[in-house]
Amino acid sequence: MVSFVFVLAFSYFGFFPLPTAPSVVWQAPSIFVAFQAVLCLLFGLIFLTGKTADVYKSNPLMETIYSCREREILLGTTLMGIAVAGLGAIITNVAGTYCLLATPGNLVSGIGHWISGDKKDAIGNWVFMVLFMCFGLYSLNEGY
Repeated sequence: MVSFVFVLAFSYFGFFPLPTAPSVVWQAPSIFVAFQAVLCLLFGLIFLTGKTADVYKSNPLMETIYSCREREILLGTTLMGIAVAGLGAIITNVAGTYCLLATPGNLVSGIGHWISGDKKDAIGNWVFMVLFMCFGLYSLNEGY
């Protein structure tokens, strides 16, 4: 802890060069991950604040799955974590790799929704799975 104080002081006075953060490269995967992160952030906030009445009107089966406040909080924090992970991938310019790594998660989530009888959300998960896979493979093809 003491050495960290000295490192900060030496960095402030210019004895140690501080690393520079790379600029964000806004390619197709980065834009898609930003869109998906905003969606997750908004829905995460909805579930964390408990303003879920309109969400349950459009999808009544969801009300049976998230029947108590603890499950809503769990879903909200999970969605907020996904949004933060997406923003971290954008900032570090690895959105294409993030897209490839997020593909199996959407597949498994879609299978879980399908088994529980929620066909509409399962199809939505699989559409995002295909989009994630396409943007991830696109980034491999472009070489970034």
